[in-house]
Amino acid sequence: MEVRHEAQEAPRRCQFRFKRYRILLTVLIAALLLPAVLSPTHPIAVYGYLFDTYVPPLMAPVAAGVDDGLTDFLITPDQLDRYRDELFADFNDERGGKLFVIVRESGGDFRHEPIRTWNSFLPEELPTAISRWLDRKELPYLGDSVDLWMNGDEIVAVGHYHPYGGGPSPGDQRAQSFSKFAEVVVSNGIVPMVYLHGEIIPYGNNVKISNSHYRTMRTLERGLLMEIKEIAVSPATPSIRFAAFLAYLRDYRHVDLTDKHRVASEVYAMCATFKRTYAEAFTKGFRPFAYREEPDKHSMLSNLSNVELWAAGVKYFRNP
Repeated sequence: MEVRHEAQEAPRRCQFRFKRYRILLTVLIAALLLPAVLSPTHPIAVYGYLFDTYVPPLMAPVAAGVDDGLTDFLITPDQLDRYRDELFADFNDERGGKLFVIVRESGGDFRHEPIRTWNSFLPEELPTAISRWLDRKELPYLGDSVDLWMNGDEIVAVGHYHPYGGGPSPGDQRAQSFSKFAEVVVSNGIVPMVYLHGEIIPYGNNVKISNSHYRTMRTLERGLLMEIKEIAVSPATPSIRFAAFLAYLRDYRHVDLTDKHRVASEVYAMCATFKRTYAEAFTKGFRPFAYREEPDKHSMLSNLSNVELWAAGVKYFRNP
């Protein structure tokens, strides 16, 4: 009986082993074909790029190090203009988003290079359900990064946009652990806010503002940063992110921060510019309640409205 039982089990074991080897063979074939899919122009080079990019972080923790001018480059006026254009395009892209890398050329200069996403290769007329599922799921087209790597440009940072505002997500910060590249996040608002290694880049230092002036403005931080979550309004001094906004007004817009009405007028003008830029994207107007079924737009307009109301109040209703 035992012999017969073993004879019956032998074919089953062989069948199990065959299935296991078939799975392994399938995985091996997929691994071999993957480079050709990710980078049709340089399929073999993909292995070198992936090894160079992801093996060092696996061997040792990623260190921020000295950026050799990267921080300054990320907030130059030309870069801010580029961010505004790409944020607008990202906002209107229902299937993906805009990705970019910062490369260091052989001469030491930095350069911004857009990276395509796999989403951009998909047909324009996709079912609504698929388009919504793809929304903000940027799948990078690795071939563009490999081309830069093959040309000898040193990729030093990778970045993406938050078109509805808000700082780096937990996932953005975890991504830094798996790549040797610095992680850049550009957040939308009446002023683009730029984050490097998860920390905001200040637009200037030594921002001074009177306590009374700050007390009238500190409730605006959530609106200025287009944050979805609540922000504490009790701190006695401006936060790093709020100070970055004030520094932008002072150093990029030449606004006297001691003049509350001048600050309000500039903020009001910036809100108006933002609304003109995004007019075609908000087809129902700029009333937040018109977008209750679209939480991202509703939150964004609620924040914008709060900032605009404050600026209008200070601008038009001056104290005697």
